[in-house]
Amino acid sequence: MANYFRITAHLKSENVSFIADSNGRFEKLWQFSAYLVAKGCTVYAVSTEENLIPCGIKPIPFNENRFVIRACAMGTPTWTNETVDGVSHKSNKTVHRSSSRSKRRMKTNRSPSQCFFPSTE
Repeated sequence: MANYFRITAHLKSENVSFIADSNGRFEKLWQFSAYLVAKGCTVYAVSTEENLIPCGIKPIPFNENRFVIRACAMGTPTWTNETVDGVSHKSNKTVHRSSSRSKRRMKTNRSPSQCFFPSTE
C-alpha cells in the first residue's frame, strides 16, 4: 500500500463533503489533492498509509484506474477534537454521521464515527 491515500474534501458546487481513498491511481499525495482541487473541491484532511488510523472504513484493494468515495454527506465537514488511547485526533462528524447507513453494507465492527484523522494542531 505504498500509494494509499485518504482525503476528506468538500465540493462547494454540490454542497457535498466526502472521504475518498486512492490505492495506486496517484503516485504522490499531492497529485490526488491537486486532482480534487482542479475539480473544484476544498481539501480538509489528508492521510497516507503511515498515518491512517484503523477505523470502520477498510482500505480498498489496489486499483491504478480509480479512486473510491467511501462516505459522503450534505454540507461542509464539522470537526471535533477527540482523544483515543491518549492521542488527540480530529473527528469529521458531518461525513461520519451520514455514512452510518453504509456501515451495514461494509459489514464493519466499528462505527464510522470512530474513524479519525490525525490532528495537525
